[in-house]
Amino acid sequence: MSVDGELTSCERRLLEAAGTLVDVCEKEPRRDNPSRGTSWDPERTVRAEFLRDLLRNSARSIGAPRLRGAHIIGTLDLEGDDLACALLLEDCTFEEPVHLHQTRAPAIRLPGCHLPSLEAVQLEVRGNLILDGLTATSVDLRGAQVGGVLSLDGAALTNPAGRTLSGGALTVGQGMSCCHGFTSKGIIGLYGARISQGLSFTGATLENTAGWALDAQGMHVGDYLFLGSSYDSQEGFTAVGGLRLIGVHVDGFVCCWGAHIKPHEDFGYAIAGLGLTVSENLMMNEGFTTDGVVDLTNAQVGD
Repeated sequence: MSVDGELTSCERRLLEAAGTLVDVCEKEPRRDNPSRGTSWDPERTVRAEFLRDLLRNSARSIGAPRLRGAHIIGTLDLEGDDLACALLLEDCTFEEPVHLHQTRAPAIRLPGCHLPSLEAVQLEVRGNLILDGLTATSVDLRGAQVGGVLSLDGAALTNPAGRTLSGGALTVGQGMSCCHGFTSKGIIGLYGARISQGLSFTGATLENTAGWALDAQGMHVGDYLFLGSSYDSQEGFTAVGGLRLIGVHVDGFVCCWGAHIKPHEDFGYAIAGLGLTVSENLMMNEGFTTDGVVDLTNAQVGD
């Protein structure tokens, strides 16, 4: 389709905004909750096809579209696209999964958005990937490359029968944050991920009734791995299902202050840390508790 066709009022505002923020929220928190997006007025509607065409061409015309509080109808499918500008959508609701397989973009920001799932295998983001406050069943980032920060602070991922966050072979150029109320009901898979600076789950709650809450076999992180409170936060960390940290390598320290970890009843392991390598300190004090086995067979701790 062409952006020159019949437009909704929200689409017309995007064209006229010339890259400035278009905020169609009603400024009523309960009404503006993206989980209620299907009941929003038609004036807040944007077609996924229109948005796709705008993203492909906006850097050469009106600048990056910025949108808050819209209902995106149809499937936003940007698979294999080399976007001319950043994808910047806030507090929007999507009726269909968002497809970003092998998409290349300067940056992607979807804070507060509500969507069935985010499918982004081998996504390439030169800057930051911001998914703070996102609600979805799952986010698939297998083989994705993020040049800057990957943030899921406050996100809620719910997929009890499967994976919530798939990050096998994920690479992050700076840090990864799943903090401040991040919740996962299902399994997080970060096996083989490489995170240059550090990974933090401070203030997170993980739960998987079917197995491991976090499976990070072979993961390599840089400065730190927070599985509990940080130096400036007392939020703690809760995991029901246990942590699989076999062969994980941390160039800095691991901090589990204030963490409570409960194993899955079929495994008995709160932390499976066979071959865990920590270059500096491994801190399981200051309120760390567990209801199961912590296995550090063949682990290496520098300090």
